Amino acid sequence: MKVLATAALLLMTFGSAHAGPASDAVAIFYGNPDAAFDAIERDRFVDPARALLDANDRLWEEQQEACIGFSFVIDGQDWDDDEIAGSLELAETVQGDGAIVLARFSNFGETRTLEWTLERAGGTWRVADVMSTEGNWRLSELSCG
Repeated sequence: MKVLATAALLLMTFGSAHAGPASDAVAIFYGNPDAAFDAIERDRFVDPARALLDANDRLWEEQQEACIGFSFVIDGQDWDDDEIAGSLELAETVQGDGAIVLARFSNFGETRTLEWTLERAGGTWRVADVMSTEGNWRLSELSCG
C-alpha cells in the first residue's frame, strides 16, 4: 500500500508531458531547443532571462561570440530529440501571476531536471529564469560582459 501511495504521488508530481498552461509555455522549447535563442521567440521571455538573451544577441552581432555557450533548455550542447521527447515530464506549481515548471528528462542516458520560473505578463506565461539542479547554474546569474 505504501508503494502504491508513493507511486501515485510521483505520478501527480511528474505525470504528464503537459500539466497546464504554464507547462505549455515551457514545452514549446522542448519541441525545438534552438528556439530559445531565436529573436523571433524573444517575446516568450521577461527579465532577467530576456535581458541576458538580448545581451547575448548583441555580443554575437558585435564580436561573433556568445556568452551563453550551451542550450539552457537541455543543459548541454548536444541532445537527442527522440530521447528527450520520450522522457520529458513537466510539473507546474502556480501561485497568482508566478509559476514554477519542473522539466525532467533524459539526454544521452543522463537525467536532467530544470526549474523554469515564469511570470504571467499580458495574460501569457513568459520565462523569467531557468535553473539546472544537476548543472548547478541559474540563467539569471550568467553574465554577458
